[in-house]
Amino acid sequence: MKILFLASYFPNRVRFAGPFIKNHARVAGRVAEVSVLTIDRDDSAHMKPYELVYTLEEGLPTVRVYYRHRCLNLPLLRSLIRFSRFFRGLRAGYRMLREKSGHFDLVHLNVVEQTGLFALWLSLTRGLPYVVTEHSSVYVPEDFRRQSRFKRLFHRICLRRAREISVVSRYLQNCLRELNLAERCRVVPNVVDTRRFFPGEPRPPGGRARLLHVSNLKPLKGVEQILRTLPLLTAAGRDTELHILGESEEYEKELRGLSGDLGLGERVFFHGQQPAEAVAARMRESHMLVLNSAFETFGVVITEALACGIPVVAPATGAIPEQLQEGRGFLLRERSAEAICSAICHVLDHYADYDPQVLRRYVQAHFSEEAVEQAFRALYASALTPPAQEGTHQISN
Repeated sequence: MKILFLASYFPNRVRFAGPFIKNHARVAGRVAEVSVLTIDRDDSAHMKPYELVYTLEEGLPTVRVYYRHRCLNLPLLRSLIRFSRFFRGLRAGYRMLREKSGHFDLVHLNVVEQTGLFALWLSLTRGLPYVVTEHSSVYVPEDFRRQSRFKRLFHRICLRRAREISVVSRYLQNCLRELNLAERCRVVPNVVDTRRFFPGEPRPPGGRARLLHVSNLKPLKGVEQILRTLPLLTAAGRDTELHILGESEEYEKELRGLSGDLGLGERVFFHGQQPAEAVAARMRESHMLVLNSAFETFGVVITEALACGIPVVAPATGAIPEQLQEGRGFLLRERSAEAICSAICHVLDHYADYDPQVLRRYVQAHFSEEAVEQAFRALYASALTPPAQEGTHQISN
């Protein structure tokens, strides 16, 4: 079985996007012969209309397509030129992978928003069936209903033509159900490499508590409220320090300024974007992970922290409550500094209740490579089995 893994987001030379999709591709490669095709814009001065870069990564043939987004400042013509570069680049990348890997049996589309049209084109012109895995918050009902009629129709058509649809959380599954976008929908969560993320030495009680925040450092992550928590913790008699992993030049500058205004000094450390090995090491050195996101369709760093045996403080929003049941951390009912302070104090006061091995076993059972591999096997087998009667699909849990 040969699968074209069509990724709307994937780590590349322009930005560190979609590492969770790359992890899915690696696991899918344990089930079938997988080739990866992905695309992103690159407006650097040397760029041609589009460029193909072929690599072999962890045994997976991978083509990254870069296209020049910058063009004439004429609205209609500009849009046509951009679309032409985007689509021609994907077609060229597809041809390159066909030459190297041969005929594909199935397309695995990851996120409709960017490359869904190409999957639809392959289905209509090449007869290639496709499955969809969705991670996107575009399907939050109140947000989706604000999209243009054309965009809503496009998503509906792409999802309806898919042989199978998987989403990364029950929350996202319920969103698609509420919008009546998918009759067939199963949950295949994001994967955690439990060989890389594992507990460290037990953290002794007492002393300074090390808090950790990991994100892409966007304003919706609410890091400023986490910074405002530190003076409150000091007032409550708690000795803490905060380590921040993630990169965003503008937002980080704001956070550094706020840290200085609050007089946090040597209690806040900015480490920038870190590779997975460094993230895992930081988690093992920390007492807890602290998040304050406005929304998450799946908190990958939550399951990574649990795999490292540390509890998590995070808001009860999106899919987070699925991951943080009782005994795995603390769910915030509001995103204020006062609420975060109270949650951190609670976790520290009950720290002995968070057994690192219990937290890790939960991740191994539900989010390990072995667990997700079995889910992909079932997904592909179902997609390649012709349905007995079209239009009779049901939602599966």
